[in-house]
This record gives sequence, structure tokens and C-alpha cells, in this order.
Amino acid sequence: MARLARFDLDTRLADALDATALVNALHGCDVAFHCVVGDKSTITDSIESTYLACRQAGVQRLIYLSSAVVHGRELYPGLTRIRPLILIFVRI
Repeated sequence: MARLARFDLDTRLADALDATALVNALHGCDVAFHCVVGDKSTITDSIESTYLACRQAGVQRLIYLSSAVVHGRELYPGLTRIRPLILIFVRI
């Protein structure tokens, strides 16, 4: 968040697994970024709740930023990209 502070952006944070907190945070937003940090289940479980909250709050675009964490934290020498990380733009 500190790096974003240099831009004139309205930034909001919410628990991505708390539907009420998400809707409240997203109210009045045109665009939402899904940038969840946590273990694999937290990241994947939060996608649906974020999408539904965006619909309820009237968000026009949800941008999902994938995380390397879903591919595992165990890195080893010579690791290659087995599965691509995906950036998804969703028009709601």
C-alpha cells in the first residue's frame, strides 16, 4: 500500500472472506483489484465472495491478480513455469 500512496487513488481494504465488509468497502467503486495474500485456500476461496460483493456494490470491473502462492512456496533451483499465472479482467 505504501507504494500506491504516491498516486491519487482511493484505496480501500477489506477481509476478502467477509461478504459484508467487502460490500461496504466496494460501495462507490468503479474498479476492484483482487490482491489477496494468504494460503492457497484463502486465495481461492475469496474469489467468489469478492465477485459477488462487486456485483452487489455495483463495481463495473474486477481485476484478479493471481499469486505465485497458489503454485506453492517451495522453490528449487531450475524451477520453470509449469503453470502460467493468469491476469483476469472481468466486466461485471
